[in-house]
Amino acid sequence: MQVVWMSLVPNPNLSEDIDILRWHLNSWPSSLGAPASILIAVKMSAANCPNGSRLNQVYTQVVSTMMQRPLATPIDSSVLEELGTEISKQIQTLSGYLRAERRNQPSFERDTPSHVLPTDAPAEVKLARELLMHHAVRLSQLASGPSEYLWRTVIGCQYAECLKWLNHFKIFELVPLDGEIAYSELSEQAHVLEDRLKTIARMAMTSGLFAEPRSGYMAHSATSAALQSNRDLKVQMNWYTKLLMPPLASTAAAHDKWATSTAPNKTPFNLAFQTDLSLFDYISRTAEMQASFGQLMEALTRDPKNSLDHLANSFEWANLGKATVVDIGGNAGHVSISLASRFPQLNFVVQDQAQVAAEGEQQVRSGNLGARIADRIRFQSHDFFTEQPVKSADVYLLRQICHNWNSDDCVRILSQIVPAMGPNSHVLVAEFILPTPGDMLSVNERFFRLYDINMMVLFNAMERDLAAREGSFQQADRRLKALSLHSQAPSLRKRAMGYSEIICQICGVSFNIARLSSRQECEDGVNAAYSYHSSEQFIDADWYICRGNSGCRAYNSQTGEYKSHWRKKNASSQNDSNNDTAGLATDAEADLEFSSGDEKYEYVITGTDRSTELEHIAGPNCTYNAYSGHYISAEEMRGCRTYQCLIRKPAEWTPAEDDEAFEHSSQFFLSGISDDMDARDMGFRNRLQPHRHNSENIRHGPDTCFFGLEHAEYASMPFHPWCLEVFKRASYVRSGKFDHEGLIGWWQHDGDFDTWHSFPRADDVAARQQQWWEHKRGTEHLAANPLFMPGLPPILRSVVLPSVQDVPLSPGVFSLPSNARLEPSPEDSFGKLPQELILIILSSLPSNDLANLRLTSRAFRQLPGSVFQDLVWREMPWLWEAWADDSTNFYSIWTARRHDQGTATTRTAGDEEDGIPREKMPVPNQLPQHGTDWFKLFCSLNRAIKSGELKGAQNRLRIWTDCQEALRRIEQYREQGEIPVRNHKALLETRLAEHRKRRDEAAARRMAERQAQS
Repeated sequence: MQVVWMSLVPNPNLSEDIDILRWHLNSWPSSLGAPASILIAVKMSAANCPNGSRLNQVYTQVVSTMMQRPLATPIDSSVLEELGTEISKQIQTLSGYLRAERRNQPSFERDTPSHVLPTDAPAEVKLARELLMHHAVRLSQLASGPSEYLWRTVIGCQYAECLKWLNHFKIFELVPLDGEIAYSELSEQAHVLEDRLKTIARMAMTSGLFAEPRSGYMAHSATSAALQSNRDLKVQMNWYTKLLMPPLASTAAAHDKWATSTAPNKTPFNLAFQTDLSLFDYISRTAEMQASFGQLMEALTRDPKNSLDHLANSFEWANLGKATVVDIGGNAGHVSISLASRFPQLNFVVQDQAQVAAEGEQQVRSGNLGARIADRIRFQSHDFFTEQPVKSADVYLLRQICHNWNSDDCVRILSQIVPAMGPNSHVLVAEFILPTPGDMLSVNERFFRLYDINMMVLFNAMERDLAAREGSFQQADRRLKALSLHSQAPSLRKRAMGYSEIICQICGVSFNIARLSSRQECEDGVNAAYSYHSSEQFIDADWYICRGNSGCRAYNSQTGEYKSHWRKKNASSQNDSNNDTAGLATDAEADLEFSSGDEKYEYVITGTDRSTELEHIAGPNCTYNAYSGHYISAEEMRGCRTYQCLIRKPAEWTPAEDDEAFEHSSQFFLSGISDDMDARDMGFRNRLQPHRHNSENIRHGPDTCFFGLEHAEYASMPFHPWCLEVFKRASYVRSGKFDHEGLIGWWQHDGDFDTWHSFPRADDVAARQQQWWEHKRGTEHLAANPLFMPGLPPILRSVVLPSVQDVPLSPGVFSLPSNARLEPSPEDSFGKLPQELILIILSSLPSNDLANLRLTSRAFRQLPGSVFQDLVWREMPWLWEAWADDSTNFYSIWTARRHDQGTATTRTAGDEEDGIPREKMPVPNQLPQHGTDWFKLFCSLNRAIKSGELKGAQNRLRIWTDCQEALRRIEQYREQGEIPVRNHKALLETRLAEHRKRRDEAAARRMAERQAQS
């Protein structure tokens, strides 16, 4: 069962020009406190947005440490000056855009447009406007001082009461839009005292509401005119002043009366309106109230802050095909109508109370929509506290429903959906997700807090943060998992992203690799499965249910049974080809027909109460996002989750017996190892074992990128132990030593986000670096151990001759017919060359050119074995078994997992007593220089790698290629005097300044182009 979060926020989408946004965040002045965490967490497939995952990572990672900056204290004049500079910069961006687009500049005149920017304005302009408002508020705070600013805040309630009074007596409507009116005339038309009108109106004018163009006369300001001319704004304001303000004033009294109650009819609303009815029951009393509420919902939907564009664009509606969407609590169907107009393949069922559903049905059938839309929408009376009547729908949509109910009721609503869900049903929750306090601009966070308070006073409910919402799913049914989160800007900080990975500095592959066992592995006692987030947990069979033709099974470890969620239609369990129990449900539970591939399968709905978790066992066609035991063995993947760090030495660091030689001179030391890397959004939990050099008490956090100068001071470099070994070997080949100084310098030099992610990774790594690692079929080699490969020893043994005496004396390696002509023709110029020159020529050619040369000249028909020894050394330098005479560091073989009779355990520092070697280990399977069939080795390895038999060798070659680029950069930086890095902060500031300059220039070019076009 799948749950998809859809996060709504009160600002338009800022998805374009992400570099400009990152530029703003990186250039945020440190004295201004925490900046806005403007993120977009939109799930984008490679088909429609190849940079979707990069967009998510950019917003997540850039903000990750910016949030940690405290307010500068004490506040002095430099802060005022810096704020002034920032305000000036944002004004230039905003005004420049408006001028270029020939739009009206913001004005206090009543004919000024209601919105300063259009919804399609560029990202950097939208951000500039938000920053301008944020800085202006902070400037007002500083200029006022704490005491005065407190009083300015307190009198906000008086402004609200003035607004309520003016709205109640229809002052907005009575004041002409294009003229003025005397107080005396206006008071007579409104039936209020003139002095009272003056008192309230003039108070409102101090906040920009109305104006007094001349003594005794009142006119609209830009703000009041917008309220009068904008119908949707007027509808919202009526509800706010009439329905919300009285309960807000009763909040403390309601708490005194019902302090511990969360009942929906014991709220500030109930106290203010003196009713025992909940708000929805109160509204349902009359058709007029229901119609008014429907107008409010429509107005809120049309508001750009609540635009349905986000709902329509973020979820993969088009990929559902001909599907059914259940719009739970859908009112008059305005959401379904909007989606139906965009996605003609979807059918909708709108559920609400009987009277609301009937009125919605009548509106849809009125003929205004046309049959193309109306015929695909039907209405149904349904109480969402009772079991969902529409079974196996593709999507169950809850848009702004759960926030109206307390936590227990939310669980009840969700639990009524679960029994109706099919194997590929989604629950789509479209609501606000509360940010962590201070994680975004205050002008934006205020909207979230406003909605949260509204839910409290009206329903005894609340808006919720991500953890609370995920908790409600788990309480409703443990199989409900948050599948993905699609967030509109401004963001909910990195946590709202749901996930942000830290990956290996050297190879670029995630540490969080998931694996599913095959059935054969389970039966053989090799059950090496692990979930994405934990090396000690398998993947629950109910988290994701593959199609009926996948061959996947659910394994019960207590009973030893393998069960399927599916069975072929019209086939009994006795006829199941795998002799499995055909379904997981009891006879009392319903079967559903579901088309899967070319055959019909019946999906058996599983019960919600199960004492034993079932393990997902991969079939040949499994589609779960994990590497399958059918395509890569557990032995090949040994150590794929293991990570280690290079940690900056503290001042009191002292050597230890097990230190490597480089640790004595380096500014960094090696940590222990662990199998579970935390996501950036979770914070680093130090589970590295052993705690070398008291590292448990050293502040550090592994990361490949530095998000601010403070972060650079305590970041540690993460890598796979096997990748460090490959880098060492590559470094030996290039310079004759392990260039640890260069490795650290490369990490520090390329640690800004742009440079690190522009690194040209080999193979398919960049495409796999999605928000979660994408375990695509055919990329299993990316998780294969490059040091200890189960398929390599047999190949190496097969090419080692029993003794030196068995080395063939034949001058060539090829088996040629006895009558083969080897003498060059008179015209063959190569045939005239001495053997020494021929060997020199051969030593400079790659293997494909050498093959072509053999077809060109008989002088090369037969080749000596030394040619292929040279080829192995030149084209397979990563095969150090062919040339190394040193050893492998023990950390490379000490993985944090061991597989012993099918059981995985985690090594700790106590394993030092279990015979784990502290010294370096000899290179396994090292080849003799004078007893090896080099031709056979060269051919066997190429054949095994191309066929996929040697995934570890394929991965070693990939990592080796990445190391060559890293070493090239190290040489370049060293020649430029930038390695060793003597001032990391200064280097990082320089890099960020270079990026800012490029983005400024790009932004200026775009602005000039727009101005030229206009």
